[in-house]
Amino acid sequence: MKLKTVLLKIILSTIFITSVSAQMQYEDFSISHKSIGSSCMSTIDLRITEEIGKQSDYLIDYDYGNIRKDGVLMSVYYSNLLAKAQWNDFPSPHGIILMPNNLYLPIDKWIESGVKANGSWWIRIVILNPISCPT
Repeated sequence: MKLKTVLLKIILSTIFITSVSAQMQYEDFSISHKSIGSSCMSTIDLRITEEIGKQSDYLIDYDYGNIRKDGVLMSVYYSNLLAKAQWNDFPSPHGIILMPNNLYLPIDKWIESGVKANGSWWIRIVILNPISCPT
């Protein structure tokens, strides 16, 4: 009886996770800004699709005009099982370059290190910048 209960819970959990994942539709790329005092927190989400995986690099328009005076805090995460429901520290975010007007992402290097270009992988970059958010 106990085994049946455990199996039922596993089956119901699987059905729930599958239905939630199937219902959530996201764009392949998004960027959002949130004011935090006089600073701005930018969140950039990128789904690694086959099309994006064919590119050796990916440029994102990101205004960081104060690069010569101010630093930023940047964290990089990935998700590959539950879409945007769970994020993990990206183990090897090497090669990201922040420039005055762009953010460079080395997609080909990430693919070589194990990221799959099948649409199930997401990369999230969070940047805390000491300037106010764009309007």
